[in-house]
Amino acid sequence: MPAAAESDQLTESMLYLITPFAAYLLGSVSSAILISSLLGLPDPRTEGSRNPGATNVLRLGSKPGAVLTLAGDIAKGVLPVVAARWFLDEPVLLALAALGAFPIRRGRADRESLRAARSLLDDGALLLVFPEGGRQTGDRVADLFDGTAYLAARAGARVVPVGIAGSGASMPEGARWPRPKRVRVVVGPPIQPPDPRAPRSALRAWTATLTERLQDAQDAAVAMR
Repeated sequence: MPAAAESDQLTESMLYLITPFAAYLLGSVSSAILISSLLGLPDPRTEGSRNPGATNVLRLGSKPGAVLTLAGDIAKGVLPVVAARWFLDEPVLLALAALGAFPIRRGRADRESLRAARSLLDDGALLLVFPEGGRQTGDRVADLFDGTAYLAARAGARVVPVGIAGSGASMPEGARWPRPKRVRVVVGPPIQPPDPRAPRSALRAWTATLTERLQDAQDAAVAMR
């Protein structure tokens, strides 16, 4: 691959990772607290309803502050979407940036994405993982990689298996928009994480258990016809 092409691919990959994290950081900023501080208003976390939002800022006696807080909250949702559209020029990334999603490089160990996922878990965030590595057809769970086991072990995070049936009919592969079809979702009981000091064989055994639990949830979702 030419050096210029490799550089462009690296830049695009970095943007894929940076954009969702920028959206996450921007969303964590409280407009109410920031505006109240700038306008010299009481702390909305300790005064009024103690809910840092536009309504409480209004309750504390500042209509301009409430308007600015509302505008700030709207901007936190709009700006990441605009940034994704501007820098990455792919419509699908509008949803990715808004949801805080990031892609995984398939076929090899993606250390950057693993670090990103580990950082989110360490911060107490919820992480949605598709352990099969891509869209699947049929109702059988495909062979899983050990990435989920690795993340669960390192972060000490429990894993909740989820089965989804009907999504293929709702949005077939290649479709641009979803169709009005019934989608069934079953949430299984959580699985305790593996020991972080466990050998690779133990991670494989844990992954096998996850596969069984996912299949149980998938079968239950399929049965909800």
